[in-house]
Amino acid sequence: MGDHDLQIDRFKTSGANVFWKKKKRLSVDQDYPFSLENSVLLTGAGISIPNPANLPNWSSFSSSLVNALCQNAEEVLGSEFTSAVSDALQDVTPELVMSVARLTHRDLQALMQPFLGGSPNALHEGIANAASEQKLKVLITTNYDNYLERAFSDAKISFDCLRTERDFASWLSGSNDDRYVIAKLHGCASAPESLRMNKANLQGGLSAVKTEFLRRVLVSKHLFVLGYSGADLMKGHDHLSLQYLKNDIQNVTWNIHGGKNAEIPAPLERLVELFEPGKVRPVYGELADSFAKQASKTLRKLYAGKAANSQDSIGIAVQKWSENELSPIRAAQIVGSLLLTLGQVELAERSQKITLSNVSSNHPGRNPIAELLGLAQILEKAQKFEEMGTVLDQVDQLPKEGVEPADSIWIKALRISNLRHTGRLLDALTLLEKTIPPAERQADAATNIRLRHAKAQTLLAMKHIDKAIEELDIAITLASESGQFEYIPGLLADKALSFKAIGQMERAREELLKCKSTAEKWNDREQYAYSLVRLNLLEYQSLEMRGDATKEDLEKLIAPCEEALQAIVPFAHTIVFAEAHRNMALILDSIGEKARSEHHGLIAWENAKTPDLKWNIAYLLSELIYSDDWPNQKKFLELAIEHGLDVQDPSVFLAYFRLAEGLEKSNQTGEALQSYRRALVELRKSDQYSWAPIIRKSVRRLKGNYLVVEQLTEIAKEVGFSLDSIDTDED
Repeated sequence: MGDHDLQIDRFKTSGANVFWKKKKRLSVDQDYPFSLENSVLLTGAGISIPNPANLPNWSSFSSSLVNALCQNAEEVLGSEFTSAVSDALQDVTPELVMSVARLTHRDLQALMQPFLGGSPNALHEGIANAASEQKLKVLITTNYDNYLERAFSDAKISFDCLRTERDFASWLSGSNDDRYVIAKLHGCASAPESLRMNKANLQGGLSAVKTEFLRRVLVSKHLFVLGYSGADLMKGHDHLSLQYLKNDIQNVTWNIHGGKNAEIPAPLERLVELFEPGKVRPVYGELADSFAKQASKTLRKLYAGKAANSQDSIGIAVQKWSENELSPIRAAQIVGSLLLTLGQVELAERSQKITLSNVSSNHPGRNPIAELLGLAQILEKAQKFEEMGTVLDQVDQLPKEGVEPADSIWIKALRISNLRHTGRLLDALTLLEKTIPPAERQADAATNIRLRHAKAQTLLAMKHIDKAIEELDIAITLASESGQFEYIPGLLADKALSFKAIGQMERAREELLKCKSTAEKWNDREQYAYSLVRLNLLEYQSLEMRGDATKEDLEKLIAPCEEALQAIVPFAHTIVFAEAHRNMALILDSIGEKARSEHHGLIAWENAKTPDLKWNIAYLLSELIYSDDWPNQKKFLELAIEHGLDVQDPSVFLAYFRLAEGLEKSNQTGEALQSYRRALVELRKSDQYSWAPIIRKSVRRLKGNYLVVEQLTEIAKEVGFSLDSIDTDED
């Protein structure tokens, strides 16, 4: 691994280096000292595995939830399908299941009860005593159990326990320097509402408030990692926001389970790539035992013989919940939602359609509104907007008795999205104007932000740029005041698009740079990738507008474009994936790499789902395809015209002109003249007379064919476009 080569060091636990002697320094080797007084301890599920706690590790609990869901959903989805999707669901976290499933308080209590049984082990108590003696003020844990809290209480240590988003926000706003803190990043079994996740969590990160907490407590500190596998790092998640915090943390010591022959786990190799060489130090040894020895004899006797078979009880709790509280239809719905959250859009769509079919066939008296709305949401993500509209039409025909106000707003939000993406912008805006006031009274801040954002996007598409910026500013303020920081990167991205639409490129760049930094800060990997893609396009367009860009200038854009392509891979179902490949095609074409450019252009076309992007990429491909391949050029010009007319793009006349020129070269004079006619009609409608040189070029080229020139002149007169000023003898 080059500069990041790892070597495992052994902790010394005897003589002058006994771990927890008061005021002694802890050392791995004599040349690697650090003091616990400048450390923060991070613990994972590994510390709660030894008796008498005897809890399962993170992966075991996650697997038990997924297996229970799939077994229950098999009745609806069929064994073949559930077997196929179970592998795709192995990446999910327990919190993701509990959030996507929208579990009730009762459900969560049933699942979490085993985490509140049993007793702390000697390791928990040793950590509490060591914290007290060594002034280890902050302990961070990813565990759901309350063993650390109980150990602290038994040791008579006063502490704050942060479980919910509100707890973390309250701590940040107060003065807490003299209090011990146990921070539960993934929530706690004793506060079931803390186990639900927000937008950032669903992407594999922390909320804005928790990320800021970590930044505050880890600045210039040594991070000591114990009992944490780091498995989520291998699944593309960053539950500790390490990407953002890597420059704040002084260094990291990670204890590896096992003896001197222990292998360096893959997550550590992933972690070390984030940090500067030498900042991450893997160690092995009797660290856990050293903590455990700090437990008082009295407490060790108190806990002796209290071993609970918690691992079995958790498995039983999961199975009971699945069998007693979860119907097969509901389990199938959760499977579909999880697949959608993981970006498995095609599997999610298939799952939801199977579920809907099952409901229709086997439960004719059931109102399928929930299943239809789930399908509409998936089709929105898949960008199948026509089919989404059909599904919403079915929803409109169903009775709405018992539908909660928030769900009514959700139905309207889906309809607004559908109207906007199918070009019915005025209808979308009208419905938004009717929906936002009741939403402000009945819905939460997140719903209001999303609606304001949708309104801004609609206004932007309608070219009402000033009003769009005004709505985005309102949404940004609302997100800041309500602590919904995870929405800010997306709002900033559209604000950048707004400034770009009115030619304010420098303002657009500023907003995109803000988007990039806030997305990185709040661990929003999707918006971070978006910002890279759009910054890349902005740089290219700025060079093009400058007019004097050299080949070297353009080649410098390839590396950041490749970085953007790499970042966007997990979001291949999104519009920006197509945009990223479109950008690369443009850059490669500008430096003469025709074949590579066409390759990326075709990938962009295959992934373009919206009419405006289809118009844009089809026209680009018509330019990229070699001139001797007229059939393919013609195909993409016709596609460009089709989609350009759909979105009423004022530049569609360009495609008509190029189609006319190609048809004429192919001796299809009649069709060429029809295309010229449409080109002139669209040009006159667009009021873009600065493009008149294109006509001049066509007429000059045609001047030897007097019949065509005469007919073209007549066509121009018919559509009210004068060619009299065009000098056909001009060079």
